[in-house]
Amino acid sequence: MSYATQQNLQDRYTEEFIIVATLEGSNAIDVTRVARALQDADAEINVYLAQRYDLPLNAPLDPLLEKLAGDIAMYLLPADGLERTEHSRQRYDDAIKLLNKIATGKATLRTTPVDGVETADPEKAQITSSPRLFDRQKMGKIT
Repeated sequence: MSYATQQNLQDRYTEEFIIVATLEGSNAIDVTRVARALQDADAEINVYLAQRYDLPLNAPLDPLLEKLAGDIAMYLLPADGLERTEHSRQRYDDAIKLLNKIATGKATLRTTPVDGVETADPEKAQITSSPRLFDRQKMGKIT
């Protein structure tokens, strides 16, 4: 499951900005380059999330992940020879700082119950055990 789509990037950054970032001369978005940047952003996010969450995450996802994926993808998107802007570098750095906080437990993602089952909170202890070996039924009337 991808955290962001090309349409998310267009909504957040505009189509013209994405065309310029990919140095596509045909006045069209280089969809291959955008898809690669989004895949790389997902992989980078997963490195941090895997420290606290079981992947893949269940839908619906925290909307923050779309923003983080977009910020990272837009930093990774520019074609060779095109300099990244200071603004995109700052957004990337901010995204990585937040992912570090999530990885260390200083920040958490909003988890939503799916099908009535709450998702596990990584901060809470979870205990599982085997069924009882001895109970009154199995032991009979021992007094």
